[in-house]
Amino acid sequence: MGCDWAPQPQAGGRPIPLHTPPPDPVRSDDGAPTLDVAQLEAKWQARWADAKVFEAERKSDAPKLMITVAWPYPSGPMHVGHGRTYTIPDVIARFHRMEGKRVLFPMGWHLTGSPIVGATERIRKQDPAYVAMMRGLYAVSDQDLARMVDPVAFARYFTSESPLGYRKGMQGLGYSVDWRRECTSIDPHFSTLVRWQYRTLRAKGLVAPGSHPVKFCPAYSSSVTDHDLSEGEGASIQEFTLIHYTAGELHFPAATLRPETIFGATNLWLHPQAEYVEAEVTLHDGSRQRWVISADAAYRLSFQGYGVRELTRSTGAAYIGQMVQVPLCDRSVPILPATFVDVTHTSGVVASVPAHAPFDLIALQELQQAGAPPAGVDAAVLQALLPMPIVAINGDSSLTARTLTKMGITSQHQREALDEATHEVYKAEFAKGVMTVGFVRGQGVGAARDAVRQKLQASGHASRMWEFTLKPVIHRSGAPCVVGLVKDQWFLRYGDEAWTASVREHLHKVSLIPADTLTYYENVLEWLQDWPCTRAAAVGMGTMLPWDSRWLIESLSDSTIYMAYYTIAHRITQVDPKRIDDSFYEYLFYGTGDADALSVSMGVTPRDIEALRAEFEYWYPLDWRVSANELIPNHLTFMLYHHNALLPHKQPRGIANLGMGILEGAKMSSSKGNILPVSTAVTTYGADAVRLYLMNICEPWQDFDWRNRDCEIVRRQLDRFYAYVDGLPGRPPGRAEPHLDTWLRSRVAGHIAATREALEGFSTRKAVQHGFFYLANDLRWYERRGGDNRELLLSIAQLWVRLLCPIVPHLSEELWSRIGPPAAAMCSLSPYPHPPMDWASGSAETLEGLVEQLVEDIGQIYKVLKREHAPRVVLLCAPAWKRAVLRTIVDAKSKGPLEVGALMKSLMADQSLRAHGKDLQKWLPKIIEQVRTRDVATLELLLQTDEAALWRSALPFLQAEFADVFEVVGPDEGGDAGNKRGAASPGRPAIYVEGGVAT
Repeated sequence: MGCDWAPQPQAGGRPIPLHTPPPDPVRSDDGAPTLDVAQLEAKWQARWADAKVFEAERKSDAPKLMITVAWPYPSGPMHVGHGRTYTIPDVIARFHRMEGKRVLFPMGWHLTGSPIVGATERIRKQDPAYVAMMRGLYAVSDQDLARMVDPVAFARYFTSESPLGYRKGMQGLGYSVDWRRECTSIDPHFSTLVRWQYRTLRAKGLVAPGSHPVKFCPAYSSSVTDHDLSEGEGASIQEFTLIHYTAGELHFPAATLRPETIFGATNLWLHPQAEYVEAEVTLHDGSRQRWVISADAAYRLSFQGYGVRELTRSTGAAYIGQMVQVPLCDRSVPILPATFVDVTHTSGVVASVPAHAPFDLIALQELQQAGAPPAGVDAAVLQALLPMPIVAINGDSSLTARTLTKMGITSQHQREALDEATHEVYKAEFAKGVMTVGFVRGQGVGAARDAVRQKLQASGHASRMWEFTLKPVIHRSGAPCVVGLVKDQWFLRYGDEAWTASVREHLHKVSLIPADTLTYYENVLEWLQDWPCTRAAAVGMGTMLPWDSRWLIESLSDSTIYMAYYTIAHRITQVDPKRIDDSFYEYLFYGTGDADALSVSMGVTPRDIEALRAEFEYWYPLDWRVSANELIPNHLTFMLYHHNALLPHKQPRGIANLGMGILEGAKMSSSKGNILPVSTAVTTYGADAVRLYLMNICEPWQDFDWRNRDCEIVRRQLDRFYAYVDGLPGRPPGRAEPHLDTWLRSRVAGHIAATREALEGFSTRKAVQHGFFYLANDLRWYERRGGDNRELLLSIAQLWVRLLCPIVPHLSEELWSRIGPPAAAMCSLSPYPHPPMDWASGSAETLEGLVEQLVEDIGQIYKVLKREHAPRVVLLCAPAWKRAVLRTIVDAKSKGPLEVGALMKSLMADQSLRAHGKDLQKWLPKIIEQVRTRDVATLELLLQTDEAALWRSALPFLQAEFADVFEVVGPDEGGDAGNKRGAASPGRPAIYVEGGVAT
């Protein structure tokens, strides 16, 4: 059978878009697909396991590659978003294994932290929505659900028991994982590594106690990190200055990021309908004050080191009209009502600076123009309020008013526009503004901000408050989180300048994919400060802090060097974990100590100890770490810090970052049930179709959108691929076509080279495009042109199957067993193809490219004419004088830039060309532009080619495709069908279609 399954080619052999449906799949007489992919997948997965193909063993004289991916947190099924994350490193691992390297691709499970505990708590409390999702969407039986109130049982269910779980999903996709090294972050053996890690970091002064603002879950009385959240991942913590405006003994603390604007304050804003409290607040220094704050703020401040005792409660309306004293200024300002005040953000008290805050200016103007003043507000006081400019840019203090006018903002209800205006004003004033008042007159805004904050705090007129940059921040249990100031918390000192400088130095030696993530990492190093590395021991799972049993090491902090544990995970379990102490890791990682002494203390032989160290020495450093872009601000950067401090001689060599995934246009979330489980996708489409689709949808570092319809299209294309290759041995021998065969060999060699280059750089989409779609297009073109050399096609198929093996391993193995050499190893262990040395032929590709271009040109004419066939088509080759002109231009190109005027003058000096002066004047700019974009070798080949002979050699094909009669008129032959010969150029003839148009 011919290669009729492939996508139709476009101009220049480009493939049709993925979304264009291909022909129907190859089917048997009863209409069923001919390929039972489930049976085929089970067959080869069993053979891989029996032959232990992916069990990585060290070999001293063999090159190695160790690649790891972020270990899954099994809080639900493995969905296709996870599938993409883990398929990418599997493809790369398979590629390098076929390159002859010893490849270690291990897998483990991250169980540390509170998400699983939160999920079990929802089951224990019989959360209706969550339990319904577990029973319905995830098909969890009542018996299993009853067991899953135990966090370990819950984790085991989604790692290895559930048909929708990770282990079955990964095995279903055919991952080349060394499952002997499977481990979890709560294994007692793994905990020995974590304890050594933290004792060592503490000895280096890189772990220290302190009190810093952290994400805190009140429901669990514990600090949390992004891994513990269902919403608010990526939210950071921002410090606000609480400026105390006073009325007698009452303090109205207004939160601000711009304390320097206090000199321009005209009033305070309170929400008149919201609840406020008067509370006795014990400050960080032990002193007490009476504060007026929103009820919500009172709750949140109680977690930030303040003692908050509520005294009275009322709405904001109770305080409207009161006058308050402005610190550092000898004046009082009124409290005015504003419904735009968000009482769930900071203190619920807002200072108004209308000269420099768009919201405040609009709100004040509307209030003054409303007619009667609000209840409790003196009309004269209200109308006397005027903006007080305190910042100037080049002497101009009217930026806020001008910005509102420019953007057409006239109402508080234009929230988005006001946000944009605020950002524009704040940014400009911070960058270029100069203070015009107070003790900071003449200072830049940035310097003045620090100076005013320090003076307010020193004089007791300011406190501190912390707030999330994004809201809401929700724990996986469903509980809202707050910013908490935890006492005696343990912190990793990522803010240490020397440590950061050392990490930055190594960062520039790491291969980063994509390369532009370097800027992202650099930015993280700039702002990263001390990180809370512990949580309350009563919450979640993990390793206890070795020197303080009140704390567990939190989930992002115990997973920084765990990749090193994979090197020994399959051997260390033979040792009683109680007999593993720090001296073992000192020997394992640094070679310090004595193997004989360790063998006695650990109860194993010295040979066993040496074997463990040999494993680490062979596989480390880590060659590639694969993870998500969203983990750059935490896990990936932490990994660099910890390797730098603990394994400076074995720091990671490469990091590949992956984009996010969505499902049919919506974010995937296991906790919310918006997922397509991998197992379901594999059952529906087949493992290789899922793999091919995920690798082709976009490049790994780009965000992707899974579409079921597109995956179905890929499944049918794979059916055709299998049927085509499987059918080659039974085809008639065919015949050699020297030009076409040479062209096809050259094209295949180019695709092999491009696919290899793509996989070396993690460009899986480029690899699929060249290794599957483009190559298929060329095969289709070859057969469409009449090529049918079976032996050539079989040799190409053997290359093709190996080329695709890392991406579609099951089909490749089956086809390799059918068409590969009789004594060949499994395809997964066969050499990855290199472009055959003698297959490249630029001249064959150039000449066949001219035929492809001609076919496209005729097709465009037929499209305009709305026809598929014509009685007669005539090709009119360019006249000889145009070839002579091209010769002159090509010669000139090798000497310098091409200029139309100079060339025209030179050409017109040729007596033979003067007769064509008018035509030359029109044609010259066009041909010069074409010459500028083409290389000299291609142009020389075109000049040396007998163009008429080229078209005539393709006449049988052209006639079959387009016309009953197909004629070629050479450059020196008479005739000008349709009077269109003047449109011809060398390599691109004019085309006359009888009864139609010519070009």
